[in-house]
Amino acid sequence: MIAQKPNIPLIVWFLSMVLARVLPSQSARTVFSQVATLSISIWALLELLWGVNYFRRGLGLVVLIVVGVGLLR
Repeated sequence: MIAQKPNIPLIVWFLSMVLARVLPSQSARTVFSQVATLSISIWALLELLWGVNYFRRGLGLVVLIVVGVGLLR
């Protein structure tokens, strides 16, 4: 299989990122940005722990590191 259907955390991340960029309200942008961060973190953790191969597990680790560094700034 070349590609697979994206899972729920990735769909939530994508939709919340789009909404965080297009909504005019600053408070709504903040909420959707936080939802995006949480959902991509959940996806990365799931990939790190239960990814189907080492590439997916490594990708999960890289994304968790990037999110962690972004939160520390």
